Amino acid sequence: MPSSHHLFSSTDLPASLSLTVPLLTAWVVVGAPRAQTQAPGVSRAGAVYRCSPTLADDCTPLPFDTLSNTWEDGVQVDDKSDQWFGATVVSKAGVLVVSGLQSF
Repeated sequence: MPSSHHLFSSTDLPASLSLTVPLLTAWVVVGAPRAQTQAPGVSRAGAVYRCSPTLADDCTPLPFDTLSNTWEDGVQVDDKSDQWFGATVVSKAGVLVVSGLQSF
């Protein structure tokens, strides 16, 4: 039976979906490129969630990059805000690939 998940508001869309079927349990992987994360100093970097295909509202964020922007010798070398992480998610043979825009 399909399930319903309420992760996003309409402003978080578009989202990217991929079904992954490991040996024992199937999951729906959802990319939310406009989601707010807990990374300090980063705004709407995007996120990826693992959701049950059968249980409603059973989604867990996958921790990819939980750190703030990177600084080297007092210079900011990246900007993770609005990077659209999760704009593309693909899973195949147990491997999950996620991408998004990023500024350097």
